[in-house]
Amino acid sequence: MFQLKAWNYYLDNISNTALFKIDYDRDSSYYGGVMYLIQNPMNQGGNKDVLNTFHDDPNNTHLLSARLGYHFKFCDVHH
Repeated sequence: MFQLKAWNYYLDNISNTALFKIDYDRDSSYYGGVMYLIQNPMNQGGNKDVLNTFHDDPNNTHLLSARLGYHFKFCDVHH
């Protein structure tokens, strides 16, 4: 069974973060998933003074993560 999840988090005048996640799972078999996250600064990262910002303005954050595993009767093995 595949599951798709997506969410967006807006932190006023600081940043916008979006997450996309796909999971695959079958009983007593393989399972896995992929997750992608992107974060963009908003309005100079919260402050015009670069020393007081949460994010450097032109820089975006990208994150890609994956997992793969196998269900055994007595445990799960994943990487």
